[in-house]
Amino acid sequence: MKLQGLTLFLLSTSLLSTHVLAVEDIPPSDAPSWVMLNADGRFDQWQGVGHLNAEQRCTASLIDTRDEHSDAEADAPAYLLTSGHCVDNVAGRVVIDQPAEGDVTFNYFSDTVEQHKTYPLKTVAFSSQQGKDLAIIELDASLQTLIDAGIAPLRIADAAVDEGGLLLSVGAPLVDEAYTLRMATCPMLGTAELVERPYVQYGQIRFACQDIFKGSSGGPLMSAESGEIVGVSGTSTATADASEQCNRDAPCEIVEGQAQWNDATHYASSTLGLNACFSAGRFDPAREHCDLAPAFTVDLGEEDYRRSQYAVLTPGEPLEWDVSFSIDTRHYWYKTARSPAQCLDSKGYGDAQAGGATRIQTPMGDEPGLYLLCVIGANLPDQSVSHGVLKNAFHFATRVVDAETPLPTAELSVTPGEGLRQVVVLDFKRPERVRYEFKIGTPDDIDCEDPEGYREMFAAVIRIGAKRLPAKLCTRAFDEAGRASPLRADVIPSHPDA
Repeated sequence: MKLQGLTLFLLSTSLLSTHVLAVEDIPPSDAPSWVMLNADGRFDQWQGVGHLNAEQRCTASLIDTRDEHSDAEADAPAYLLTSGHCVDNVAGRVVIDQPAEGDVTFNYFSDTVEQHKTYPLKTVAFSSQQGKDLAIIELDASLQTLIDAGIAPLRIADAAVDEGGLLLSVGAPLVDEAYTLRMATCPMLGTAELVERPYVQYGQIRFACQDIFKGSSGGPLMSAESGEIVGVSGTSTATADASEQCNRDAPCEIVEGQAQWNDATHYASSTLGLNACFSAGRFDPAREHCDLAPAFTVDLGEEDYRRSQYAVLTPGEPLEWDVSFSIDTRHYWYKTARSPAQCLDSKGYGDAQAGGATRIQTPMGDEPGLYLLCVIGANLPDQSVSHGVLKNAFHFATRVVDAETPLPTAELSVTPGEGLRQVVVLDFKRPERVRYEFKIGTPDDIDCEDPEGYREMFAAVIRIGAKRLPAKLCTRAFDEAGRASPLRADVIPSHPDA
């Protein structure tokens, strides 16, 4: 579908004036993303989308926090909107009002490098990946200062884009051909609930673009009709495959308690309701109708947590949750669920439990699929559970597979190396290939079926010297539940130059 019939939209640069963006300045929805060059001022409206240099290199946008119905303070700070994982990538941790390190560069066009404008970050006002992947960063400058410098802030929309509508994605990806902004027009495919272990997120905007590159995380996703932000780009399946589903950088959708994989699909956290978190130009998560707070932090036992993310169902042996963690509230509640939406319902949470270091053991289920354990925290045992607490619930997610589900054999590649060596590279991929065992011998003497002689592989590369070639390599992979794959036997030939 091409972008026909859409004539223009307006981008506010002040409360009294607007700029017009013509249809010819928007890519067709069936075309690759455009490299945005701005020597002629064509894309001045996008100066407020910048390259973020923080914990990760991402994209961020300057947001317009002024309220048309009340006067913003003249010295109200400038705020960035980006992804939570760009600022703090620790599962279970919500960051509020903490010092920030790094900077952001606006007017990020490769043909006007001399006009780049860089500002230091001051405070992480909010950052979370619990239910949504969002961060708000305060800059060490006022919003008016940036506006006076010609940097136009973007408004956050008060309404979502309907399924089938068109979205604009603008990012500052790390692409060798040009470190500059890129723009794509993308159909809105609907909303989804995601598992991208260790994260679980609800209400994610699903959209399709011809291309979105690494470094675009945190970039604004906007309505093609209003030009206002409706979401923040966060993750994608574009560079992954189904064998990695539900793991980091390979999000799966939760549909009726099962994992569903969609190729070449992008996801963004919705920003609907975020305007309620600002007053007179200042961020205040305690405001009524702002659901970013109250928040809490869960500290995970890394080994136990990884083990709890993947399980094998044995007939007649129902699984149970057994997770240890620490929570920074005096009390917590939990319940089991099959979707994040169920965690948003206050019904089903049990009695208040003592906070701090704790352990939950409770039945999980007796069929394959995705299971969630929802945890919420508060400081008073009889404290009413607000919508904000529920929306900040922490989710333990476990993917359960049937014991009869076969594991794939080991995957490897062989390439000639220096000194007439052969280099074998083993493919590690969660959850099915998290570790390897191997042994090497002469082709006529070694028996891969003999369990003796196997040793654990601690790196992805095996270098076999010329004196040992040709050689027989025996390998087997193990999944996160400790199951072994079928054995694989390969005869590694001598180096082609030997």
